[in-house]
Amino acid sequence: MTPTEARQAIVQYMARYEFSAAMCENKTSYELLRVAAMLVGHRRHLGLLEADEIIRLGEMEKLVAELRQVN
Repeated sequence: MTPTEARQAIVQYMARYEFSAAMCENKTSYELLRVAAMLVGHRRHLGLLEADEIIRLGEMEKLVAELRQVN
């Protein structure tokens, strides 16, 4: 996966939390991962966590790690 494709995948994951591409464009991939982790933690606390959210968060972590290796 190219860095551009990885970044696009992260932005797509953020769309689940009502983040538009424009909202994500000035944030690093790591910042988006941190926001997603906070949202997942908050949703878990509220009892609103869906089963696949933790899996998607793990996928985002892998993509961010890949991007860090490339840079």
